[in-house]
Amino acid sequence: MVDRLLTNRELEVLSLMAKGYSNTQICNELFISQATVLTHICRLYQKLEISEYEGHGGSAYRVRAVLKYFELQKNCSCQPA
Repeated sequence: MVDRLLTNRELEVLSLMAKGYSNTQICNELFISQATVLTHICRLYQKLEISEYEGHGGSAYRVRAVLKYFELQKNCSCQPA
């Protein structure tokens, strides 16, 4: 269910964020521009409801996004299909 919330590319970006990749490293790994990486990250934050009020920005946002995604995954796997 959560996987339907995010596109395949957003999942790829989130996976690389979880591995600690910088935006530049994500660009190089996925062969996309900085602007495209930022667009995917902004959409991830919107879809996962990560707002500026939840952290101090930067790496705090990235960590929250990764943690929230895994939390949603865990919660979905516990519910019957």
